[in-house]
Amino acid sequence: MKHGHSHVESGTTESQLTSHQHVFDAPPQVRRAAFASFALIVLVGIVAMFLTWPASDKNRIELGYVFENATVLQVQDEQECVGVEVSAATPCQTALIELTSGQVKGERAIIELRSTDALLPRLEAGDKIVVSAAYGAPMQFRYQFAEFQRGSSLLLLAIVFVLVVLAIGRIQGLRAIAGTALSLLVLVFYMIPAIAQGTNAVIVSTVGVIVIGAIVLLIAHGPTLGTVAAFAGTIISLGVTIGLGWAWVELAQITGLADDSINTLRFTNSQLSAQGLLLAGIVIGALGALDDITVTQVATIGELRRANAALTARELYQRASRVGRDHISSIVNTLVLAYAGASLGTLVILTELAQPMSQVLAKEVIAVEIIRTLVGSIGLIVAVPITTGIAVLLANPPRELAGNLSAHVDETGVADETGVADAMDAADATGTEDDSGESSLS
Repeated sequence: MKHGHSHVESGTTESQLTSHQHVFDAPPQVRRAAFASFALIVLVGIVAMFLTWPASDKNRIELGYVFENATVLQVQDEQECVGVEVSAATPCQTALIELTSGQVKGERAIIELRSTDALLPRLEAGDKIVVSAAYGAPMQFRYQFAEFQRGSSLLLLAIVFVLVVLAIGRIQGLRAIAGTALSLLVLVFYMIPAIAQGTNAVIVSTVGVIVIGAIVLLIAHGPTLGTVAAFAGTIISLGVTIGLGWAWVELAQITGLADDSINTLRFTNSQLSAQGLLLAGIVIGALGALDDITVTQVATIGELRRANAALTARELYQRASRVGRDHISSIVNTLVLAYAGASLGTLVILTELAQPMSQVLAKEVIAVEIIRTLVGSIGLIVAVPITTGIAVLLANPPRELAGNLSAHVDETGVADETGVADAMDAADATGTEDDSGESSLS
């Protein structure tokens, strides 16, 4: 291509024009304030996490039995039950098992499963199962079927997941896996035990999502202004979600006890707040989708800036917002279907009741999902203008590039052929490619 490069002649090199550091090139004082605010929020989150760190020896419930792995060696159907407290006429499936773990590894025993119990499966020889072992009980009552062993199948699925992410995501995929792993560590070793210990669930979930949000964004995209913008949008939107969730849980008089697991915890741990657990679930569930929205908006601003550094702040905001609105329409539908899918069994049962739909929707088990869906969706929707606005404020273009490209932009705001060609030449000169694995938030 034979086009003049007035921007190069003005003293700015082509590599500088397409450098990632210029996408969010706010003035130094703005940069310092943004990074300082980010660091302060993360520091407060880390300190709060350590202050509320759970004690390892609290709220342990002694079951009176342990779980052991076993293999089914032989099965006989329609046998008379002898090891369970039922009438002699009740048919059973008896299974000869061999323990493959525990203090009596290799021991063989017979377990019985009532054929009339719809909650119990039908076993086959070779099945890998888990049994509850009450070693103080007589042999005929010592072992009971608890569950199938699923560790191997789940591990295989995890390996397939990692391989797919690495094959398609490459370096960004590896960073995403690392961020997800650390997020799970925070969830498993801090959030769940702290809530079980009786610490306010809303406080724990808020602290947890601050730390998780920072970890995920820093690992995936590095310490950039784009990361700061995405983090700020996420935290502010989560604040809106928490506020709305709290307000509607109170307004709709949600007790939280419609959830069987929360209702069980009410008896095993009187310190737990059912409403607090419900709100914590809303916050944690919203985090993943909010990260998606905020990162997409910041990346959109970055790509628009790279494509045309002459765009004004207003144009940047309008164009990125259009992308955000399209994204919202799909992700809100995703949320609704996800919650409906999780509650499908309950919905089917309720629709079979001879009740008006208004009464069905008023049931707490359904009202909770409606609140969860709508509050989460509102949080996602407000994340678009909030994150887009923050990103635009931080996406201050290089003055030389803006000035030179503006000469190639007509009155409609569309770059002419010469300006596009110059921008393409500059990109070619730097050798920058979309497939390089570079984060769009840089």
